[in-house]
Amino acid sequence: KVYIHENNKTTNFIMHDEVTHGTHVSAKCNFGYELNSDILPACYNGSWDFIPRCVEAACSARPPSMKYSTVRFLSLKHDSLARYYCHFGYYIALRKDGMETLSTIFDIKCNKGNWTKMPTEGCQPKKCTKPPTPKNGEIYLLGQSDRTRLTDKSIKPIHNRVVKYECHPLYRLKGPKIAV
Repeated sequence: KVYIHENNKTTNFIMHDEVTHGTHVSAKCNFGYELNSDILPACYNGSWDFIPRCVEAACSARPPSMKYSTVRFLSLKHDSLARYYCHFGYYIALRKDGMETLSTIFDIKCNKGNWTKMPTEGCQPKKCTKPPTPKNGEIYLLGQSDRTRLTDKSIKPIHNRVVKYECHPLYRLKGPKIAV
């Protein structure tokens, strides 16, 4: 929409309206767009001194933060990218066309004033395969206040979890008792 500012009064501008010399107009862009300048065009000697355009809006805020990741971006302008890097030991599952891929990097984009959708699940801790159980011994997954015997292959310790090796009676462990 275009508005006429004349004699301290603002009115709607209709396409076939004529305005007098020195009259300023302002414009309002549709949702997702913004003016490319703050300058108000003025009618001078029968022509406009400047014609503003509606361009795709920039994002108004930095990209959202996400747990276990670092975000890097250079601009808030339309079409600019924000790249997320999952921290060491973490990954993200990305789904596209029904396929899932695991990655440590992903991008979102500023699109007409809004950042595109973030993945529903953020960076997740990587899972290790079950460590081998020593002959004549046991292996335990240590928690903050308990320990769980690792007998089931479906139990997979996640990044930074600690396992402890113990020997059956009359046997002695050769090597470290704890692994991360």
